[in-house]
Amino acid sequence: MKFITQLRGTSAIWAAPIATALALFYFLEARFPADHYGWAPTIVSDALGPIPSFAYAVVAGLAAWECGRLKAAKIWNIALGRSRYRVAANALVLPVLISWWMLVLPVLLALSAAGALPTAASLRPLLMAMALCVAHAAVGCAAGLYAPRAIAFPLVSVGVFMAIAFSAGSTSYWPRHVSGQLRQTPILGELISWDITLAPVLFGGSVAVAAVLLWFPTRLVALRVLLACAVASAGTAGARGMVDDWDHSGPIVTGLAPMACKGSEPKVCVPRATSAHLDTALGDTDYVLDELRSAGVESQPRTVTDTLTGDLTHADPAPGTWYVDLTKGVEAGDLRYRLAIAAVRFRCSRPDLEIRHTLRLWATTAVGENGRYEARMRGFPTAVAARSEVARVSAMSRDEQADWYRQRSTDACHRVT
Repeated sequence: MKFITQLRGTSAIWAAPIATALALFYFLEARFPADHYGWAPTIVSDALGPIPSFAYAVVAGLAAWECGRLKAAKIWNIALGRSRYRVAANALVLPVLISWWMLVLPVLLALSAAGALPTAASLRPLLMAMALCVAHAAVGCAAGLYAPRAIAFPLVSVGVFMAIAFSAGSTSYWPRHVSGQLRQTPILGELISWDITLAPVLFGGSVAVAAVLLWFPTRLVALRVLLACAVASAGTAGARGMVDDWDHSGPIVTGLAPMACKGSEPKVCVPRATSAHLDTALGDTDYVLDELRSAGVESQPRTVTDTLTGDLTHADPAPGTWYVDLTKGVEAGDLRYRLAIAAVRFRCSRPDLEIRHTLRLWATTAVGENGRYEARMRGFPTAVAARSEVARVSAMSRDEQADWYRQRSTDACHRVT
């Protein structure tokens, strides 16, 4: 069938404008972050947002309609010179292209608005979604062949969307990871891992192959069903095995952002994308460390690294390394406050809350940022006692304050039960 003739008779005529409007609506309504810093993986993932679940629903529904239309026209009895798979594939080209357009359009717009160029690695979520569109087309076609298209179209469209969109509400994490709807966005220096994208393709691909096998041209119905169940079961088990030990988020590749560093003892490092803030970050770091030393506390990290490329505050840091929100602190004008908070360190993971508040208030007072911390502490039952103790200690000599700080730091861990 010629392409123009096929285009006139396909549901793509009325579906394409609706699909385009749907993709544009969700792209324009999404809160596209301004702090992507030109990082293509962030831009691509954010641009896709919830759109894949709609693209899957659209292609599955259109495929059910087109294959149902071929069945109603008894086309299999007419086109004996061609394989039924070729006939079906020819009918599914336009539905798949429409779903791909729904995915590619927001990504192109986002990259253009950000003035960024995509990398091969940044396109992993897009390529995954495009592959799954083909899988959903196969499933939708099978539904259209075995049920009236007036029933298969709405049933498949709504069923696919509901299954994917609400997979996050499952009591188990694995359905959300194999659904093909990514719910995590990499930040600067991060990248979606291959495992995150391969697990949904394995799951969706096995279901699609099973759907095709059900239509295999053999009279042994039991064999078709057996093969289809075996493939779907193997794919599901394999995909679940890949993600079974994940929590709500999958594994992300980190530490990829190129860094710019300056200074020594400490060396201050920020992503090269925000290197314009490096001088300010270095100056504030030196100021805070000098003020704390003047107050009797020797806090001397070898390196102060920006957390913009990943939240490393809960990881095991290298000895002498601090992780601080340097870029965000410079942009917000409160970097000295953040550095003072980072300087208060304990040898236990859960120090006494009252002592922690007191030491943080003392540190922020030493660098002239106590107003910010007092505003944060307002309403805490320990606020009044901490303020009173800090006022008393601040009147002591440098050596006395150093002794007090060391003792209270030790007490904070000894009082934990």
